[in-house]
Amino acid sequence: MPPYFVRADNVVDEVPSRALRSLAVIVAAPCTAPFMAAALGYAVTQPAATALLVFGALGLGFATPFILIAFSPTVIRVLPRPGPWLSRTKAILALPMYGAALWLGWVFWRQAGPGPVLILTGTAAIFAAAAWVYGRRQTARLEGWTYPPSPVVLAILISLSGIGLAWAAAAPREVAGADADLGAEAWSTERLTALRAEGRPVLVNFTADWCLSCKTNEATALSSRRVADALARTTMFDAVPGVKWPNDVLIGERKVAGVLSEYSTRVLAGGSGRDGQAVIGIGVNTSMTPDQLPVPEATSVFVETGRAIDDDELAVDILRELDVELAMWPSRLDELAQEYRSKCVTLGQRVRLVLPGDNELIGTAVDVDAQGRLLVTADGGSTTAVAAGDVTHLRAHPQS
Repeated sequence: MPPYFVRADNVVDEVPSRALRSLAVIVAAPCTAPFMAAALGYAVTQPAATALLVFGALGLGFATPFILIAFSPTVIRVLPRPGPWLSRTKAILALPMYGAALWLGWVFWRQAGPGPVLILTGTAAIFAAAAWVYGRRQTARLEGWTYPPSPVVLAILISLSGIGLAWAAAAPREVAGADADLGAEAWSTERLTALRAEGRPVLVNFTADWCLSCKTNEATALSSRRVADALARTTMFDAVPGVKWPNDVLIGERKVAGVLSEYSTRVLAGGSGRDGQAVIGIGVNTSMTPDQLPVPEATSVFVETGRAIDDDELAVDILRELDVELAMWPSRLDELAQEYRSKCVTLGQRVRLVLPGDNELIGTAVDVDAQGRLLVTADGGSTTAVAAGDVTHLRAHPQS
């Protein structure tokens, strides 16, 4: 507490020096991180006016207690008076600080390994000895010491502490590997770039050993069996599944599933309007072996992964995804269409479409329109919209 807020008749110790008060502010500053991190993170990404508004609000919050006291000195009477309880409180509050030191030691062990931690522990013991010597020098006269600890001893201990800190910082690291339970890999920009180039889904766990909320999420959510199973199902294929227009699901260039739908409408009573219903059928080759596949262009989940999957769990996953998609219909139809386009492997390919009457259309599939029709740009430059019902066969047709 600043000295001008302390009642003279209650002072039990000398008011701390300005340097000590500054040190207290520096030491306490990190404690504001859980409250200020979100605000500061938001502020630095906003325009100057918004950022200044955020920083101004933070400054006002810090200054409010002092402003209240300055405008109304009677508020000081509400504050607890200094006394022996301050020393007791200081001793009690030291316990969480010891706990924080142990936790930071664990963080350092996770980041550097046991070797540097052993050096750091020895350094802490030397620094504790230096603090004891310093304290004894302050009280040597009152305690009747004939030969108080020499300042040379204190200087040597402080020097050894500095050397120990430098040694711990420069010691070789023995960093723990990635979490094996999730099949995770250590972070690598090159690896992430390669996976994204393959179109693979990637979950990046942005975490740190000192982040308590991050470690809590890992222990309670990311390390659960359900999450591990979901990640395994998402990343189980070497090749990325895609959709061949209009309704085939491919892994690589081989078909693993097909989707069929039939839509019917009816006139409402009294001719007030029409409504419709769609029946969707999804067939997935789950456990078929290579010998059981009907054609060479087909594949199965078992063939691609080498392991069987539970058909009931697969059905639940499909229904859950359909529920998410139906919740977007029809208000977010554009998003659904864009998601289909992003997974349609036909787009960008040169294709040959066999139409009724043995007619054919050869060109590049460029888009899928709002009605689900495939837009094909022929060699002559004209673009034709083709509906699924108008196509007998669609095959890739490389440039000759």
